[in-house]
Amino acid sequence: MRHRERNFTGGIFLAGPKEDGPAGSLRRGRGLSLVKTGSAKSRWGAAVAPFLNIAGQIANVHSLYTFTGIRICGAGTSFYEDGSAIATPSALSGGRMTFASMPLAGGQRDYLFVTNGAQIFMSDYVGQTWIVGITPPADGFTLTKIAQKRQTMVHFNNDASAASPYNDLYSGADATQAANWTGLADNPGSTTPADVTSPTVDGNHAVNFPIPASSSAGWTLTKTLDLSTVSGATSPNEDWIVLWVHIDHPARLDQFTLQFSVADTTFNDAYTKDVQVEDTVSKKQLKQQRGLGDLLPVRNQDTYFKDNPPGNPEVLSLQEQLGTVKLIATRKTWTRLRLPKSTFKRSVDGAADAWNNIKAVRIVCNTNSGGAVNVYCELMYLVGSVGKQGDYQGLITYATYSGATLLQRSNANPTPVTLTGLERQGMTWGSLPTSANPFVTHVECWETMGNGAIYFLAGKVTNGTASFTDTVADYTGLFGNTASVLALDTLPTDNAQPLAGQGFIGTPTDIVGPHQGRMWWAGDAGNGAKGRVYYSPQGRPSSVAGFVIVSADNDATQKLIRWNDLLYCFTTKAVFQIIGTDEPFTVSRVMGVQGTLQPRTVVATPFGIFYQATDGIRVFDGTQAPLVGFDALGPVLRGESVENLTSFVGTIAEHAREEYVISDGTQTLGWHLTDHTWRDLGISPTAMYYMDDTDLFLGPNVFLMGLASGVVAFEQPGTTTDYNGTAIPFSVEPVSATWEAGLRKLIQRVYIEANTNGQSLTPTLIIDGVSTTLPTLVTASQSVVEYPIVKPGRVVGLRLEGSLTDRVEIVEIGWDVAD
Repeated sequence: MRHRERNFTGGIFLAGPKEDGPAGSLRRGRGLSLVKTGSAKSRWGAAVAPFLNIAGQIANVHSLYTFTGIRICGAGTSFYEDGSAIATPSALSGGRMTFASMPLAGGQRDYLFVTNGAQIFMSDYVGQTWIVGITPPADGFTLTKIAQKRQTMVHFNNDASAASPYNDLYSGADATQAANWTGLADNPGSTTPADVTSPTVDGNHAVNFPIPASSSAGWTLTKTLDLSTVSGATSPNEDWIVLWVHIDHPARLDQFTLQFSVADTTFNDAYTKDVQVEDTVSKKQLKQQRGLGDLLPVRNQDTYFKDNPPGNPEVLSLQEQLGTVKLIATRKTWTRLRLPKSTFKRSVDGAADAWNNIKAVRIVCNTNSGGAVNVYCELMYLVGSVGKQGDYQGLITYATYSGATLLQRSNANPTPVTLTGLERQGMTWGSLPTSANPFVTHVECWETMGNGAIYFLAGKVTNGTASFTDTVADYTGLFGNTASVLALDTLPTDNAQPLAGQGFIGTPTDIVGPHQGRMWWAGDAGNGAKGRVYYSPQGRPSSVAGFVIVSADNDATQKLIRWNDLLYCFTTKAVFQIIGTDEPFTVSRVMGVQGTLQPRTVVATPFGIFYQATDGIRVFDGTQAPLVGFDALGPVLRGESVENLTSFVGTIAEHAREEYVISDGTQTLGWHLTDHTWRDLGISPTAMYYMDDTDLFLGPNVFLMGLASGVVAFEQPGTTTDYNGTAIPFSVEPVSATWEAGLRKLIQRVYIEANTNGQSLTPTLIIDGVSTTLPTLVTASQSVVEYPIVKPGRVVGLRLEGSLTDRVEIVEIGWDVAD
């Protein structure tokens, strides 16, 4: 009777005795091909994977990846791109690396992010590396006022040589003293003004305009003025006309009016501003300059800019509040009227702006029956050209720009710098620090609006520039339609640098992204942080925005993995799903699913997430994680040695072609995802990476492995040996034949049908546990070789082993048995 075995596709099966196993299963299956044909065919070899930049190889590679077609390797404490050793921001620890890629900003190219549990850095594709993120600047910069731009309009002073805090407004002989003011003929109260030396603002001279009770009085000064510029700079309509006014009996004055005649002295076309007398004035108004921050609720500051362009009635009201448009009703007090040009009413509707063509100035006062009033005036001037007013606070950040596109920025320096009392004038940012980070291109300056609380981007200077001249308006309503206004960008506070002691406690071992437009980190070994999963701000992978608490320190996070567009975290004890498309993210434990102590075995496949658990290899399908192939390899996965496999705990794994490949560094097993069978690959990788893209030298679908001597493309068609001609180990042993219990039969002969392509195979006959080596099997083509045996036995098996430099195929193994 002849027993035949022609099916070798059942994979390795080591549970039970040699004679037990499903049809086609093998006791040994080392060096077999991934592609199954029914026969036992040896695999293709492992071709040397050449590098673009070196002729030789890189030994002892522990990490493999490809990025924009470039082969990335980690070996020892070195980092390589296409074979070239690339300097890293700090010395590497030699630990295995985890990789992810993501653009730093929308529309930009990807950068490679690398972590190994000791360092985190990023790389481009031209051999440069940087620390991820930017360390915030230190305190130490300054803010100082830029001198106010002022233009004299009327001195009201007949002593041009007198010393004064306003000396810049006095130039040469004064022609605007009392004698040059002409009373209005149709205003009966227009008495003759007089030069006085008291009261005055600066201790020198002023002009007194006396008005009888119950009268209207007015005076005109003929003077040509161009109020469209100030100190050579453009003067927007939001600039102030400043006039110092003192009233000896404020309660007797009902109204004070200031007018400017356009083109001639007739006042038929004029700008007019009526000034009321304020009954009550708060101490704050007397002591502090108003700013936008006083007038806008904090929550609305950023939207107000968009909603209220210049000319809007609400903006004109705001400009009046920022200025001083009422006379203070307090005796012995000078009021500095600050009248925005935009608040003057033009008598000719729709006329073009004509502040550059003023020909005369007029003052008109109205009194009540309370009695006569003396109105003293001094120093009328135009001030401005800068849309700032009030108290300002400033912070700075470092940033990286590519052209106009922001790539990344730091958090701000710790302590704001305050500058008080700006009045339509600029400020200088001085002693700006220089970042030593070569990736930093700019220092950004952030400031509040006057008396505000929210920080807006005012501008930026090139890294290394020590100062910034800031004449940026708080918004367009403070400087016409200027484009030089605070940006709508508000200062982000979620740019913590992803480094130990800053965004992290320790240094994470794992990185994944993008997911929901963010980068994610796990594996922080810092005390109190072992259960954290960190995430970046959306679209900003080089910063840390926050973290979710997945577990506790006694159940440390191990591996993050995306599968079916969902994000899972494997801990030492469990599996968790991180839920949400934006903050706040939540965490849900997948009940009944074990975790892992081998994070580098966690691999996503179309059939689920495979991983080495503490009790075997499992596959997680989103709800449960059953053991994989345990019925076949259970003894080996639980600490036993069976046949040519020893106790197995995987440390690295990869999904390549149709297999989940897992290795302990010496033995490497492949689980066929559709056939559900195991094979022994017969190779000892130190790293693995399957290329979804095309390799420059080796083409598409390349399975890279790091070996002790170099990097190879595993099971590369056309290659018949492993690295540099190393023979491929081959061992095939079908499940043994047997017959009824207690019955022994005579094995007359063994025959083997095979094509060994001239390769030598050693047949070993095993009868009832006793091994006998048979003569070497060598064939040039497919043929049958017979071996006479003539031995009795109940369990009979045959093993074929060899070290191959060419492919072999075992078609059939058979026994002739006599009853």
